[in-house]
Amino acid sequence: MKTSDEFHIMEGRIKNNVVDLSKGEFSSLWVEKCIRTIPDEFKSFFYKELSQNIGELSHHAFAYKVIIACIQTPLKRKEKEEVFRDAIIRSLEKIFQIDSIFGDKVIETFLKKAKEEEIGHFIGAVCNNLPTIMKNKETKWLDNLQPSLFSVSHLKSLRTHLLNNIENRKFQPSTHKIIKLCLQRSSKEEQEQIVSYVLHDKVGFLELALCPRGSLVLMDILYYIGEERRRGLLEELKANVVEILKDPSGEKCASALIETLNEKCRVEVKDAIAPHFISLCQNPYGSKFLCNFIKVTYMSSIKFSDLFNNEVAELSKDEFGKNVIIEAILWLQNKNFIFNQLFGSDNDFLSLSRNLHASAVLEKYSSKAKSEEKSKILKLITDHRIELANDNSGETLLNHFLPDLTDITGCITHLSRSAKSVEYLLKTMRDNPNLYQIAKRESLQNSPEICKYDSGRNLVKSFLKDMKEDEITEAIKILTDSGKRFGTLMIDPTQNGLDLFAKCFPLIGFWQSNLSGRIFEFSQNENARKRVQFFASESNLAEIQFILEEIFDSHKFPIWATNANGIEFVTWIVENKLKKENPKFMKGFLSHFTHLRFLPHASRLFNKYC
Repeated sequence: MKTSDEFHIMEGRIKNNVVDLSKGEFSSLWVEKCIRTIPDEFKSFFYKELSQNIGELSHHAFAYKVIIACIQTPLKRKEKEEVFRDAIIRSLEKIFQIDSIFGDKVIETFLKKAKEEEIGHFIGAVCNNLPTIMKNKETKWLDNLQPSLFSVSHLKSLRTHLLNNIENRKFQPSTHKIIKLCLQRSSKEEQEQIVSYVLHDKVGFLELALCPRGSLVLMDILYYIGEERRRGLLEELKANVVEILKDPSGEKCASALIETLNEKCRVEVKDAIAPHFISLCQNPYGSKFLCNFIKVTYMSSIKFSDLFNNEVAELSKDEFGKNVIIEAILWLQNKNFIFNQLFGSDNDFLSLSRNLHASAVLEKYSSKAKSEEKSKILKLITDHRIELANDNSGETLLNHFLPDLTDITGCITHLSRSAKSVEYLLKTMRDNPNLYQIAKRESLQNSPEICKYDSGRNLVKSFLKDMKEDEITEAIKILTDSGKRFGTLMIDPTQNGLDLFAKCFPLIGFWQSNLSGRIFEFSQNENARKRVQFFASESNLAEIQFILEEIFDSHKFPIWATNANGIEFVTWIVENKLKKENPKFMKGFLSHFTHLRFLPHASRLFNKYC
């Protein structure tokens, strides 16, 4: 903690430089820290220096934080703090003149701490600078300005200034915020006066709706207009329905208007959009309006089935049309026409299931389907499971139904290519023993194909991991197709082969029956060679006698010696098995083949043991 003398020295050095320091990227952080932490008696000069430049500093990228620190950190000597706050009120006109996010934050902070009399002065400044404020985009403080803060005289003044400027300012960025403030605490006559200024003879629904700023004004006044004027807006919407609904701002205004209409008027809107329904469904903004229209009218007697005609399937395939179909599924009381067009025929169903957008529609309908409808859907899924598994979108649909299916025969190979599908499959099998058995058998039978993919290897590994001793023999039989596929698994580059052979290692008879007579063949492939070595390393000499006999046969050894891969395997056997357990054997055996010692592949073995 600094002493009072040190604070006085600091004050003397920076007293006339506070404003410049507040504008520095790093020095402003120091000034802010001083304001928040040092004792009151040593920091009042900060407030004094800053109060003379609030208008300028409030819009500076670094200095505005210093001003906010002053507002948030009250002084014990209230008269000095009030001098600073008065300076803010006097600077409001300068702050309003520049449209910046920094000034907006200063005003927002000030209002949170403002006293009643300060609010009065603030509202007065707002009224005096209304044309400028309506031009500004950064006016978040207006969103937090509660109408209850305004006195009757303030509201009257604000309304007067608004009406004096609205004809020329109605499309300014913040006009709608001012109008909203005035409407919330005005009488019906005053509200009608504001609405009349907005919707005068030269400006109607179409002009306002198609203008981004004007649309905000229009949405704010919709709840305050009379029935006669509302009817006029409705007629204008009906006459220009396509132009309005395909516009981003127009769609928002139309959706807001629909919420204020009665059922009879909504039927008129439905009739107006009927000839253009399909094109609107396929438009990003038209589809958004239709989704909202369906949701708003869900409790009414309005029927939408005639709008869709026989286009449900085609709309389901569209990027935006699918959203309308999904909303219809969620909100319409009678969905039979949708079910019939989605699931009515096998060909239509398959075509839809292969489409990215339509498969999402099928999934959504299935989640809302009645029990009899769900039975038919499950039958379709089961009958066409293989076609679905072969397609990316169909696979997603199949995964969704996995918990409810009883037969997935023929699907596992295709599903195993996707990590997500394997995840779904493993999760589903925990609670479905029937699916587990089907998936396990098919995974083992098709393991060479399945294990080409990481996700497939994970699936096979999960089955091998959970296998019990009495299941091993059956698993090996399936995996190797009674030995016919043993060679394929041996040269399989994936880890699956090793996992399998590690699991069935105790079955010596399995190894002997499948390796006998094929040692040289397997020595020519790196993956197979490693698996034979794995077996040999885990076995004693008696258990690998059939391997030694195949290598050290007087008629066959020359073939091994003249082959690079063969002699590499022989060398491994010698160094890892015979060297320790029967070292004399090699010297005696090799002495019969001295004529081979000069072969490039065999020289290392002969030089070492002869």
